[in-house]
Amino acid sequence: MELVNTLGQLMQTVGLNGANSKVTFNVAGYTPGVYFYRYIVAGKLMESGKLVIAR
Repeated sequence: MELVNTLGQLMQTVGLNGANSKVTFNVAGYTPGVYFYRYIVAGKLMESGKLVIAR
């Protein structure tokens, strides 16, 4: 699972341990705003979505 900013820059990558894994991104120190997550398996985009960081 990848977290990218609005410029498409990779901010963080988190590995998954199975189909029902929970994902926790450490966003401490990130600027409040909009980010996107991408779930990629074998080079194929499986899911993506928006994450809003507000303080």
